[in-house]
Amino acid sequence: MDGTGYGLDGTIWGGEILVGGRRDFQRVGHFEPVPLPGGDAAIKAPWRQAVSYLHHTFGPDFFRDNPGEFRFQDDRPLEAVLTMLDRRLNSPLTSSCGRLFDAVAAIVGPWTEATYEAQAAVEFSALTTDSAVQDARPFTAVVSELTERLGDTPGQAPLQLPVAAVIRAVRAARLAGVTAAEISAMFHRTLIEILARAAIWAAAANGLTDVVLSGGVFQNMVLLGGLVERLSAAGLQPLVPEQVPPGDGGVSLGQAAVAAARQATQPKERA
Repeated sequence: MDGTGYGLDGTIWGGEILVGGRRDFQRVGHFEPVPLPGGDAAIKAPWRQAVSYLHHTFGPDFFRDNPGEFRFQDDRPLEAVLTMLDRRLNSPLTSSCGRLFDAVAAIVGPWTEATYEAQAAVEFSALTTDSAVQDARPFTAVVSELTERLGDTPGQAPLQLPVAAVIRAVRAARLAGVTAAEISAMFHRTLIEILARAAIWAAAANGLTDVVLSGGVFQNMVLLGGLVERLSAAGLQPLVPEQVPPGDGGVSLGQAAVAAARQATQPKERA
């Protein structure tokens, strides 16, 4: 679970369930891909991500049918972003968990711009606590949709974790007057539940018990702690970053480990 990383299919990854080791892996699950308008520019403007995720969920007429619902509808170049989305201009697809956090934060609260890395996600997450998340109810519709997908025969296609269902639930809670802190707790509880269920499914399907939790999103200790507890209760062994950072530093070390493992299996050239 990370912010942005170039995937093997040419899209932006960051919300992946991978099965494998140092030499190879298989992508068995990921969040629904959503366009990222402006590419890297959207990372510093969470409101762009909110527009894209709402557009993905409710369709191109959403903002015309719901004028003034969000503050960024009035003081940001909304039409330009919508044009980019409709025409798929400079809008690579992303399955990033970090970008989902940003979009939800911008939908719920004042985080339309980011002055430091992951600001929207960090400050939105700071609204809740371990105990609040434990007491919160997950968004029922999101969990139900994932359960249905887990029951389907996936074939060769990866499992897609719900995104549109999350956005619908977050907007409904906001319109119902639920506070930002309560929505943060419910959102975290939902992520813990769907990630746990997906990991349990992937582990069972592949005869595994170890679940490695990595990526910059797992600097969120509320999310990490809740998921570790949930996986442990299911009889799995969650492995968490301790001596190596979960984000870019860990990625760099992992790349070196993969390169070394692959080189070790290649036939040596004769002198």
